[in-house]
Amino acid sequence: MKKNILLLAITFITAQLHAQDYLKPIDSIVKLYAGKEIPGFAVLVSKNGKTLYSRNAGYANLEKKEKITDKTVFALASTSKQFTAACIVLLEKQGKLSLDDNLRKYMPEFPEYAEKITINQLLNHTAGLKDHRALAMFRGEKSDEYNSSAIKDMLTAQELNYQPGEKWSYSNSGYWCLAQIVEKVSGQSVALFAEKNIFKPLGMKDTRYVTKPDNKVKNAAAGYQNDGTHYNPSDVDEYAVGGAGVYSTAKDLQKWLAEMESHRVFGPAFWNTMTAENPAQGKGFAYTKGLFNFKYAGRTMISHGGDVVGFHPITAYFPAEKIGVVILGNDDDFKRYEILGAAVDLLLGDTYDYPKVENSITEKQNDEDKTITVSPSLLESYAGNYELTPGFTIAIVVENGTLRLTQLWDLTSVLVKPSNETHHFEIAGANLAFSNFEAGKATQLHIVTSEEDSVYNRMDKEPDFTLYDKYAGTFYCKALKATITFFTEKGILYYKLKNSEPFIASPPDSEGAFSTSHGSILFKVEASGNVTGFLLNHERVLNMEFLKQELIKA
Repeated sequence: MKKNILLLAITFITAQLHAQDYLKPIDSIVKLYAGKEIPGFAVLVSKNGKTLYSRNAGYANLEKKEKITDKTVFALASTSKQFTAACIVLLEKQGKLSLDDNLRKYMPEFPEYAEKITINQLLNHTAGLKDHRALAMFRGEKSDEYNSSAIKDMLTAQELNYQPGEKWSYSNSGYWCLAQIVEKVSGQSVALFAEKNIFKPLGMKDTRYVTKPDNKVKNAAAGYQNDGTHYNPSDVDEYAVGGAGVYSTAKDLQKWLAEMESHRVFGPAFWNTMTAENPAQGKGFAYTKGLFNFKYAGRTMISHGGDVVGFHPITAYFPAEKIGVVILGNDDDFKRYEILGAAVDLLLGDTYDYPKVENSITEKQNDEDKTITVSPSLLESYAGNYELTPGFTIAIVVENGTLRLTQLWDLTSVLVKPSNETHHFEIAGANLAFSNFEAGKATQLHIVTSEEDSVYNRMDKEPDFTLYDKYAGTFYCKALKATITFFTEKGILYYKLKNSEPFIASPPDSEGAFSTSHGSILFKVEASGNVTGFLLNHERVLNMEFLKQELIKA
């Protein structure tokens, strides 16, 4: 008997050592953080429910000089959705609700269309509800300042994006509704229900839902954004549980993934509903109960990430290989999939390409050796304005022995580097070539990227800076109770939301069709040329109608 125990121990130690060979890539990344006072991450890799690898790198709080440890608690952002979904599934298994129940049964404040929305559709992002975070953004407001009453008032005033069940479209509004349903059915807040029914049974002692102002979280990591000179802490907590709200540690989340594998506490029926029952199909993935199911390196991966300012976590489970991964970071520039690849690629039998470390001194010397000089007279022959189509104009000027390219539609400006002594230049991701010389001046500029070859023609006159003046004005959306104001400056169309800095609307591909950082805008233009309003479309909010304010009847 003792001999068998010894053999088992030797086998376990050998397996652990073998696993460490597979995890050298993630070790190499962790080492890059040594000696640096920067935000970082925690990573934990498990197999068969046992921890293979657990490391921390960087600082949880730069101001307090606190490093990330096993006790550091991170905001999970949308990774929280699986726990809100789990609350609903537990209530269903307790016979207290059905996933086929309609939304209006629990929230009669919604319009009649809510009778067609099922709980299952809320869980799987097929309900058609507009996303409340995007709606708040269009108002020029922060959704994290909204309480449940404000979210309800805003959502119940909206039409659907599409008919329930028609398509998959990610929406935090569905998960806000689910949190309300948990509270109405259980008589407890979603935070308390999850604590009693999920976190406590699994021994997840450092995991809980957090909302303002109750946001005193022991050992919590601060999230950071880098403005180019230093790291600034971010505020991520909201007044209402929507699609986020959970804080946790890597070790606690490993317990959740271990339960996903073993079914020891909640049983096979619960996990079948969570991971496989009535999924929604997206492009290249299935989604069910707060969990994505798609292929990673040819293997099935059940996962969910999260994205709020300063935090970009992910939990991932590979059921066939019984491998679980938890990655938590507190840097807004954090690339979770780079860490995921380093953590699992070799374990999955795939290859891993270590990041190339360039010799900066050698590279600099090589750049100096390759310096190309273009004669001043040639440079002057390239200077001028070039137009692709009306509104898409590039200005080329000579500056310090080279050329500066400026996109006049958004004022993006870069220096371009010659790639030979005549006519050819380059910038990141594009090659430039001047051609068709007349009277000593280039008349065409070719800009070639991996996707297209665009030909800009020299303009004989100055660009038309009045092109977008007709779109200027203030527009009002009744469903949002919000205005957006457009104005022009030196031929550029700008817009402002409530109390916001101006944003640029990129030139249209067709009459009145602009793209913006808030979605696409299609202006309504009468035959006379008068603009009466526009439709705003965002991937999570469709067909928001704005009318020109002076045309709205009192």
